[in-house]
Amino acid sequence: MLVYADRIKETATVTGTGDYFLSGAIAGYRCFTDPFGGGVISYCAEKGNQWEVGEGVLDWGANKIFRTNVLCSSNDGSAVEWGSGAVVTISNVVTASMLQRGVNNVAAIIGKAGTLTVSTGTTRWYPPQEMTFSSIDAWLGTASAGAAVNFTVRQNGNYSLFSGSIAAGSNRMAATAIPATLMSVNSWFSLNITQIGTTTAGADLNVRFV
Repeated sequence: MLVYADRIKETATVTGTGDYFLSGAIAGYRCFTDPFGGGVISYCAEKGNQWEVGEGVLDWGANKIFRTNVLCSSNDGSAVEWGSGAVVTISNVVTASMLQRGVNNVAAIIGKAGTLTVSTGTTRWYPPQEMTFSSIDAWLGTASAGAAVNFTVRQNGNYSLFSGSIAAGSNRMAATAIPATLMSVNSWFSLNITQIGTTTAGADLNVRFV
């Protein structure tokens, strides 16, 4: 789920539609890494008459935010092309777009904290209410090396719903559409990790359904 905190505003450097590399709080405000240890956050980036509101994943160690879902922007709702080495102001906010998204969509995140090992069904997620999901994305706190991190999500322990992969050296898997999946209050997701990196296993895997 998205998390929010008061008085978060700092500068960031970005090239094109790439990641936001955070570079320090603006006087009187706090950095994103002050209240947040990582995970999915909201953001608003702006420079001049360009702006972008969306959801991203905060990589605490690398001090950056990578965009996962642009909700609205000055570029007709698409990711803003900032140019080369642009310096923008970025803040943690709640907007009308986020509130509406909260009404229409509830995210489920199933994860495995710490250094990864090959494992089967040891992590489960249960819905608080009947919910329907139609896409999936995933990210790592620490990227693997030598081999990709592969995983499988099962529904109710037996139906293989989705198999995903995060390439070696990468922290994320882009959002991918899946067949609409209805979860009742008596069902669950389980997470199997089927492959880890060979020289660096990778750590802190999170898989999100929306």
